[in-house]
Amino acid sequence: MPLPIDQMQIAKDLYYQIYQKNTTDPCLDKNMFTCKLINDGLNPGIYTITQLGLKKNNNTNSIITNANFSVFKNATYILIGEGIFLDSSLFNTLPNFYNKASIYIYNETIQIPSNVILPNNLNQITFTTISVPIPSNIFSGSVEVFNILGVSYGFSLPSSFPKNTALKRFSTFLGYYSPFPSNAGSAFNNLTSLRLSFNNDKTESGYNNFNFPTFQPFNKLQTLYISFVNFGNDSNSQLWNFEQSITKLTTLNDFHITGKGFTLDSSLKLTDFSNLPESLFIYFSNGCDLISNCNSKPCLKLPKKSGISVIGCNFNITNIDFTNITYLKMQNNYLEQELPNNNQTNSNINYSLTKFDFQDNLLIGSIPEEYCQFYKSKNPNLSYNELSGDIPTCFSCMGSNYTITKNLLPNQFTNFNEKSLPTNCQTFNFSSNYNNIVKTDGSTIITIKGKDFGWDFSIPSTNSINNATLIITIPNNEITLSIPKGEGLNKTFIANFGYQFKFSQTFIYSYELPVIKSYSFGNNNNNNNNNNNNNNNNNNNNNNNNNNSIFYLNGDGFSFINNNSITINGVLYTGLTIAENNNNNNNNNNNNNNNNGGSCSISFINAEANPIDSMSIGEEFNVSINVGDQVSNTVSFYLYKSISISSLSNIKLNISGSNNSAADVRFDGEFGATNPNIVVVNINGIQCIVKSVDPQSLTISSYPSVPLIGMYQISINIGGLIITDQIEYIETPTPTPTQTSTPIPSSENGNDESSGSLLQPITLFSPFILFFIFL
Repeated sequence: MPLPIDQMQIAKDLYYQIYQKNTTDPCLDKNMFTCKLINDGLNPGIYTITQLGLKKNNNTNSIITNANFSVFKNATYILIGEGIFLDSSLFNTLPNFYNKASIYIYNETIQIPSNVILPNNLNQITFTTISVPIPSNIFSGSVEVFNILGVSYGFSLPSSFPKNTALKRFSTFLGYYSPFPSNAGSAFNNLTSLRLSFNNDKTESGYNNFNFPTFQPFNKLQTLYISFVNFGNDSNSQLWNFEQSITKLTTLNDFHITGKGFTLDSSLKLTDFSNLPESLFIYFSNGCDLISNCNSKPCLKLPKKSGISVIGCNFNITNIDFTNITYLKMQNNYLEQELPNNNQTNSNINYSLTKFDFQDNLLIGSIPEEYCQFYKSKNPNLSYNELSGDIPTCFSCMGSNYTITKNLLPNQFTNFNEKSLPTNCQTFNFSSNYNNIVKTDGSTIITIKGKDFGWDFSIPSTNSINNATLIITIPNNEITLSIPKGEGLNKTFIANFGYQFKFSQTFIYSYELPVIKSYSFGNNNNNNNNNNNNNNNNNNNNNNNNNNSIFYLNGDGFSFINNNSITINGVLYTGLTIAENNNNNNNNNNNNNNNNGGSCSISFINAEANPIDSMSIGEEFNVSINVGDQVSNTVSFYLYKSISISSLSNIKLNISGSNNSAADVRFDGEFGATNPNIVVVNINGIQCIVKSVDPQSLTISSYPSVPLIGMYQISINIGGLIITDQIEYIETPTPTPTQTSTPIPSSENGNDESSGSLLQPITLFSPFILFFIFL
């Protein structure tokens, strides 16, 4: 393969130095050179070297070369392997690479010039072993990755680093001969990964204790690996108090400690990592003082969704609080303890989130019953321990060949081994004590408790297409059924559970009885059914209705899948339920809200007469509804077209309340009625005593107390028509009579409750409304 003349000559020279023989085509040795066609349109048929792998031939001695590497501008990878040594000219003869390039040097023993300037696009430098000082200039280039994987006598870092915004990842060895420069955090302000190996073996000749570095500021550091290297036993290791500046690295999400080097400051009860990002992962290997020698439990304070890996340690499992842990891997530890569980050790294990890998830790005792609640994706690996006793029935029901139970063996259980088959699971059951009355709007979720039903289920084809949706919320303990929109009684849902889904379970539920609570009026342009196209004449055909053309019935249990059969004064009409909305009646100057809540529209077939239009103000009318063969109660209402309160902001109530006749409170406005028996007033959900009412005023004779000043909800129900608003409580009474409210300030919790047999009032946000279109 023809190469450019300059590359051809250098490549032949390198080939000869390594193999002690000549070659006419260096590209034929694919282990040493990778050659590719240039394809630049200017050099047809000419190749270029893109990778160099220089390794000593077994038949030759070590080679020192002063080859000029500046000709390899197309190279992306240069390996200076074992037995190849480059003189000090190497770094000053590297080319300005055309593409990002990496250089790997197996053993650097020749002094690097202090005035070295690294070329452009040299992206990565790795020294497998280095025994010479690193000059500071080498950190001034555009290198993004700098690795020092091993050191020998003579190595040292510069006393300070130059400013470098390119460096992203840095690995190095540290020791008494080469501490970590104190300005590293400010010099490498874009560093995201830092791996430090500390030689802390005090038996090494010439060893002197040295200070552990701090880690501020590293504003972008995400990964920090700290390894302690010693060749004797742990008693010969220099120890440092754990460096607390690590807990302030607010971008750190991966932290590893390997080997013996850290101890916990006796003045600190625990190590607080809670300021670090969620999903922090901490790794301990053969150095676990942070979780073994703390003065309080738990030893670590962690952010949410943290993970921990512990290998080769001896500590008490109860030193760990599992509240924020979603992954825990413990392998090859010397624990000789029982498994953690929430009932006995207060471990706060979240069985839906926490993944356990407890393989080979000399664990003893039995498996806690609550381990049945681990999610299938989080099933614990408890193999190769010394667990004994009877295994929980949730596992024995499935046999030893099931996905989850495979990870429980081998151990020393009395009733379970590698040959155990699935059982008839006599403990399988679901409680029949669940709320089986559901909403017609599809909002109900039924929670059902059970035992030993497993981790999976199947749905037979015999179920209705529009049936419930099942979710296993707690394996072997709890499921939920999300019920669709519907109507009627005794609906069934069938699901199969257990090993190979051989246990069938039928769940029965019924839709709620329809209940009518109140009525209201709304505007055509607020209606979101098929009547949106009504013209303006329909909105203005009755001034007495204050431009309201739709009559609403408010309540629960209306049908969302079929028409509703509505009976008004003995005459049957058809209604259609629509989704909940908030049609505010804005037809008065005070912007009081007539309570429409959700709505169910009723359109009259064949231009039947509108019963509401023909009624007089104050006239009584009776209403009932039939939904799915369930008939509601018959409710008596009195017809009023609007309610309003004037100057409500001028009325202030005393927080101590009042319950005597001297504390009458009068509201002025539009009320229409004269019979106090059809009026209900509630303040923050507590019913007041209505003393009198006339078309222009309403008086209550008592109101409840509240603990705090503020705004509270007031609702007025007149004959079934409701208005809600806010009324203010103050700390001292005013000359104006005041009203009562309940002990909890809220603008949303004030549900009206009727005291009269004719009234069934509802709150501002009623689930369903039935409405008529006036024709």
